Amino acid sequence: GSSAPKEVDCALGVARGLSEKEPQAEQLRRFLPFVQNIMDYMEAFSPEQIRDLYSIFANLSLSAMRAPGASLPEDDHIHILLRKQLSHAELKYKRMGILGATAMVACFGKLDEQSAAEATEVSPSVAQVSAERYKFVEETLELVLTHCTGNPHCMAFAYDELSLTFDTLGEKIDTRIVDFMYHKVSEDFEESYLADLEEEGVLNPAALPDISLKSDSWMSLDGKNAVIIIN
Repeated sequence: GSSAPKEVDCALGVARGLSEKEPQAEQLRRFLPFVQNIMDYMEAFSPEQIRDLYSIFANLSLSAMRAPGASLPEDDHIHILLRKQLSHAELKYKRMGILGATAMVACFGKLDEQSAAEATEVSPSVAQVSAERYKFVEETLELVLTHCTGNPHCMAFAYDELSLTFDTLGEKIDTRIVDFMYHKVSEDFEESYLADLEEEGVLNPAALPDISLKSDSWMSLDGKNAVIIIN
C-alpha cells in the first residue's frame, strides 16, 4: 500500500486476527514467505505495529505446531532475526528485539480458552502450556535478560514490556512464566541493591570505595537482627 500508518495498522490487525484462529491460520501459512518480507520495513514501524507483526509470526508457528509430528523450528528466519536484534549494539534494534520477544512470549505463554476457563474455576496454577512452548518462552526470556544486562535503558524497557504483557493476559498466562520472571527480578534486585551486614558492621559484598560520598546504615528497625541492608 501507501505505507500510511492507518493502512499498516489495518492490514496488520486483519492478519493478526486471521492468525489467531483455525483454519484461517493454516491458510495464512501459505503466504508466510510474503509476510516475512515485511520484516525488511520494520524500522519504519511503530512499537504497536512491531508487536502485531511478531504476534502474527508467533501464531503461525503455533498453528504449524498443531500438525501431527510437527515441532517448533529453532533456526527459522524469524528466530534468527530476533536473536540478531537483541544482540545488536544499537538501542533501537534492541528495542525491536524486546518488542518481538515479549510478543512471542505472550502468544506462546497464553493458555487456550478451555484451559484458561478450567484454571479459573479450580486454580490459576492448574492449566499449563505444553513443555515445548514453555521451554521456548523460558529461553526467550533468558535471551532478553542476557542481552539487556548492563544497559539500564534496555533493561527498563524490557521490564516495562513484560509488565504490560502480564497485565494484559492476566489469568490467561501460564503462571510458571510469571514465577520464572519473579525469581529473575528478585535475584537481580538482591544482587544490585542489597548487601549483608556482618557482625563487625562490614558490608558483604564490600561497597565500592568512594572518595566523595560516605555511606552509613540507618533505620535499623530490628537492631542486631537487621542483617540485610539497602546498598
